[in-house]
Amino acid sequence: MARDGQGRQMVGRGRERQLRGLRRAAPLQQRSRRRPHVLPTLPRRICERRRKRDQHHPQAALPLLIRSTIWAADLAPSGPPPLFPVEEVDRSRTHVIAAAMGEEGDLAATRLARGCRCYVVWIEGAVAGYGWLSTGPEWIGELQLEIKPREREGYIWNCVTVAEHRRRGVFRSLVAGITIAARRHGDRRMWIGSVAIPPEKALGPLGFEPALRFDSVTLVGMHVMRVTRASNRRLATDASSVLAVRPGLLIRGSHRRRH
Repeated sequence: MARDGQGRQMVGRGRERQLRGLRRAAPLQQRSRRRPHVLPTLPRRICERRRKRDQHHPQAALPLLIRSTIWAADLAPSGPPPLFPVEEVDRSRTHVIAAAMGEEGDLAATRLARGCRCYVVWIEGAVAGYGWLSTGPEWIGELQLEIKPREREGYIWNCVTVAEHRRRGVFRSLVAGITIAARRHGDRRMWIGSVAIPPEKALGPLGFEPALRFDSVTLVGMHVMRVTRASNRRLATDASSVLAVRPGLLIRGSHRRRH
């Protein structure tokens, strides 16, 4: 999503504004694209640190450029039904979702305790996929941003399809089922994030529209991200508000959270 003429725009204050010393970009691998993509104007000190780190490793992998999108849907009175049954899992069945989450299973109880809701797709009596819904602040790991849904809004996240059930419409069923449940709870708008992968094609037919687009890369302890508006200016403005981010280039220290 990087465009000519935007390379020197900077979002941030204080120490972040000191990162204006720019030089030519390093090529970055881009997910779901055949040709290398360039995120322009990486700061001088980042380029130098990366060169020193990799100078003895000529085959070192290039950093991966991730393209992401934040979508929004204003919930209609009715929507397309899910292909497969979708059911909310409460605390009495924490073990069910914990088993499906594998290495992250210990997070299930923590999420439910802080008010997140979990939904599961069932196929032939087994968990085929799961997803989470938050109406409070939630961390978006791919963007390293916190989303704070407003009143009667929610954020759908961590939607996972079990390997043997992929390409069967599980993701679409999850999102459709969660939005139906959210509407019954009185929510008016849903937010969801995606990366450039096939399942995001399911979002448009479910009423979601792109709000903000992101190109991001993490290297040598820094997270570099370009934010651009999608065509719907109203949604873009609202997304900027709930994410506390403005269009432009954002460079800051990388932070990982296990949540």
